[in-house]
Amino acid sequence: MTSIFKWASKSKPATDNPAATSNIDDDDPSSQSLYEEVEEMLDASSMIYAFAQLRHLAREDKLPSSLLDLPVAVNDAARVIGENVEAIKASLGDDDANMVVDVLRGVEEKSRIGYSLGGINFISNGLNVAMLEAFGDELSLEELVYAVTVNPNRKRVTVAFRGSVTNKDWMTDAMITLKTIPNPAAKYKNQPKTISIHNGFHDYLLGAKPRDGGKGIGSKCDEIMTVVIKLLLKHPGFQLYITGHSLGGALSTLFSFHAAASGNPNIKKPVKCVSIASPKVGSMSFFKAFQALEREGKLRHIRVANNNDLVTHVPDRSTFSVAYVAAAQSNIFRHVGLNLSLQEDKELFQIIYPDLGAGYATVLSKDMKNMMDKAKYLTVEAPKLLCCGNLDVVSYHGCFEYKRRLMQSETR
Repeated sequence: MTSIFKWASKSKPATDNPAATSNIDDDDPSSQSLYEEVEEMLDASSMIYAFAQLRHLAREDKLPSSLLDLPVAVNDAARVIGENVEAIKASLGDDDANMVVDVLRGVEEKSRIGYSLGGINFISNGLNVAMLEAFGDELSLEELVYAVTVNPNRKRVTVAFRGSVTNKDWMTDAMITLKTIPNPAAKYKNQPKTISIHNGFHDYLLGAKPRDGGKGIGSKCDEIMTVVIKLLLKHPGFQLYITGHSLGGALSTLFSFHAAASGNPNIKKPVKCVSIASPKVGSMSFFKAFQALEREGKLRHIRVANNNDLVTHVPDRSTFSVAYVAAAQSNIFRHVGLNLSLQEDKELFQIIYPDLGAGYATVLSKDMKNMMDKAKYLTVEAPKLLCCGNLDVVSYHGCFEYKRRLMQSETR
């Protein structure tokens, strides 16, 4: 059995697709295998949940206010967390506190062996210490939550988006109508002028809102991009990575698409996105625009999905409708990027790159097969969650289950 690590070793990648090229360079100490990239981004996606909770407690004076200071060396923040474990347990309760403590233990363990977490090396050498530069959670009940870090050892600027926590997050997930917007990749061959994407994800990331106390109008995407460009100017040649889990995975997909299409010369290409447990983001037009950026070498996306995870199958308005699949291909939500599917069976993982450019009949055939497969799966799994509260179904979506399967894939 070829492991993910071996698949992404210094030999030729297992596919000729541009989205799957290895990131290893013998002459660059910051280069990594696919496995290492995915693991570090998965850890970053887990950490943003925990750190957002801890900053909330700091605002309530239940934890040291130093957790709110930015920029901050990430190993210093980890030390403060470690010194306040009992306060965390008292404030969050056993379940949430155990999650935070487990993540913290992972940080401490990796720091002892000189490893990195979320692309962040926790061994401070006085020069290359990683920094948490921005944490957008001031309006966490109303807006998305994000973090931006700089890791000199990996030559990387990382944007991480938090997944669904608040009522606003869940309402965003539920807005599954399609919104038509100008296509940022329209200049490339055979591209339409407009694309259609998930309405909720669009409004959360790209929707214009008053900023700076009402002095201006802008989106969260604009806000984050301003931070990113400043850091890339300060650290020329650093790579831009984007990640997130669940809702955060969808936002990372959309943000990476716009960053790659922006044409900003300060953004080194390709922009690299590792989304975890992401729902679908857009329709066929978005799919084709996304692949155009991949073909041009502007964007590389690894979409990590547990094969049992319900969230990765939605939104989907075609599951039980043959007529809809046949008549409305352009409006069917579709995944993008190179799919790293983590399995529970003997296969352990599959690496799949979607190809929908073979004409109507071929696409229809694939859509019909997918419809039957999803209908069979959802008929079995959805009732377990909705009627029985099956915790296994819920756990398939969690960061810890993703980490367990990823580690299992690497070791076999």
